[in-house]
Amino acid sequence: MNKKTVFVCLTIFLILAIGFSIYIAIQQSGNVNQPKLFLTAVSNRNISTFKSLISNDLNVGRYFCSGYGESRGKNVLDIYSINDIPSDMQFPVDDEIPIDLAVFLSEGELGGNLKEIEYSGDIPFEISTLTGYVNEIIRILATDIKEISDAPTVIKGSNGFLYVNATIFELSGETIIISGGIAVFINQGNDCYLNTILEIRS
Repeated sequence: MNKKTVFVCLTIFLILAIGFSIYIAIQQSGNVNQPKLFLTAVSNRNISTFKSLISNDLNVGRYFCSGYGESRGKNVLDIYSINDIPSDMQFPVDDEIPIDLAVFLSEGELGGNLKEIEYSGDIPFEISTLTGYVNEIIRILATDIKEISDAPTVIKGSNGFLYVNATIFELSGETIIISGGIAVFINQGNDCYLNTILEIRS
């Protein structure tokens, strides 16, 4: 192999390496922007932007950490296709007030930087039961993270991230409850999509 051939091969390799690095950076940048897009969509009630964050279906749930009954409301979990998502982004619950995404908003946070926390584990996204799923998220927030404040926080896991706008309460001993909103984003290939919305009440 002569010098000219070696030079051409090295040049092609360098171009491919740079192109791949740019591609990865763009993909990562897009995922980083997802929490901001979510916050903007919810704040402005922008249904188009909100739908762009979803791949196929969206799980939407409400859960009462300290129990529930006729006087408070019921635990619910519904699955919405993109086309079935209400244009006002309020998800109806029979005989109760709708699940309103305003639970994800905190005054003054829209224009600021969202707090980010690195998490070495996986973000749960498969829901066998609503109670089990919420308890797993509570375990991550209360045991593995322990840094959640009242301001919106992004918890970046190995397979996605949680957008959390909630308060953690310790009632007694190991009894932990949370109150607020949690959005679950899961990686799919090179993209990251909104998978689950949870309104959690104490």
